[in-house]
Amino acid sequence: MVTEINELKIKKLLNELQSENTSVRHNARSELVKIGTPIIDFLIELDYSKDKNVKWEVMKALGQIADPDTIPLLLEGLCDDDFEIRWLAAEGLIEIGKESVKPILEELFEKPDAIFLRHGAHHVLHDFVTTGLFKDKHDLISVLNEVATASAVIVKVKETLRELDN
Repeated sequence: MVTEINELKIKKLLNELQSENTSVRHNARSELVKIGTPIIDFLIELDYSKDKNVKWEVMKALGQIADPDTIPLLLEGLCDDDFEIRWLAAEGLIEIGKESVKPILEELFEKPDAIFLRHGAHHVLHDFVTTGLFKDKHDLISVLNEVATASAVIVKVKETLRELDN
């Protein structure tokens, strides 16, 4: 729950998050992350589409907060034109952990041709295999790493989703 005082503090920090000064942005992000989950809605509402630095700070903050409610925004970040944003989104999904697996697979099912999404999903799922959070019984990671057709991705995603649902 955000009190009126906290809301004023959050708005001040969000304003600082849009500063041209890197140090000011970094400090604002650190303070916002300390507040945690209550700031997610504020970050989502922030119009960061025009400013790469603000978008970077938002993705970094969402990843550091690591709340499952941020998964849709992080998935959107996996498709961003900017590599750094995609990387931060992937790292955020990794921080969230196993709860991000099914949403990633569902997004891949919906957008099997999205090359940035494939690369990001590969990064996240590969990390999960390495740490034991995900078992790639259907060799999805290899398909994501190859120049595979959308139908090949869909087949592997369906098999993997079926496995998760059982």
